[in-house]
Amino acid sequence: MVDTRGRDIRVIVHKTDVTLLLCYVDQHDKAYQWTEKRKLERHPKTGATQLVEIRETVREIAVPTYVEAAPKPLPPCLSGMAREDLLTYGVPDQWVDICVAADEDSLLTLADRLPSEAAEALLVLATGGRPQPLSIAADDADPFSHPDALARFRALDNVDELAAALDAPWEKWIVFLHPSQRSFVHRRFSRPA
Repeated sequence: MVDTRGRDIRVIVHKTDVTLLLCYVDQHDKAYQWTEKRKLERHPKTGATQLVEIRETVREIAVPTYVEAAPKPLPPCLSGMAREDLLTYGVPDQWVDICVAADEDSLLTLADRLPSEAAEALLVLATGGRPQPLSIAADDADPFSHPDALARFRALDNVDELAAALDAPWEKWIVFLHPSQRSFVHRRFSRPA
């Protein structure tokens, strides 16, 4: 009897001339559905690499019906925000307009579809706070070396590192330091700290 349980597993890979990025692993259909809705891009303002969900435009045909007056819609949470400000917080360019138009009810759903740094900033902005703007990388900087990209992507320099990572238990894969924590862990102190 042949074991076929793993034969429908697919690994989604993004390949350039110098890099190979393992993006996603799942069953055949789920992996390709995931791929159809995402693209890897460099954020136009921060310079960080992001996996961005592609927005789909769906138009419904309006069929006139007579109903009672609907309750007054909620005002947009971020209507006073400038496009450039939202880009500074890591919101992908194609999502800025929908973020500005989002009300309280749709903001949480929207946040689930954005990169984590953009979602966190939107929630802080919606509650009246001012998040810390993200660092802006130089145009020629490696988009994978940006602190926000380092929180999502792990760069391996050679095949031996990849082999060691693939042989490691899952518990080692899921433990990592956020880039904002790395400087504290790797810093050398001359006395107790």
